[in-house]
Amino acid sequence: EDYNYKDQILKEFQSRFGSPPKYTIVSVKGPPHDRTLEMGVISPEDGSILATGIARAKKVAEQIASKNALQKLK
Repeated sequence: EDYNYKDQILKEFQSRFGSPPKYTIVSVKGPPHDRTLEMGVISPEDGSILATGIARAKKVAEQIASKNALQKLK
């Protein structure tokens, strides 16, 4: 199984919307040495947050958000 959800959502967005997905920081909690990030995938249709993911690392949070967005799109 392909666990690179950012790559999967890139392909899905390109075929559906003709543009790559955009990510935004929804929230950052905790001190810099122990922070938790909430990243969101922005819907190209209306600019709202399509799905979010929470993790300590930005890339991991983006992967989780991408996975959640893919589930919503399917």
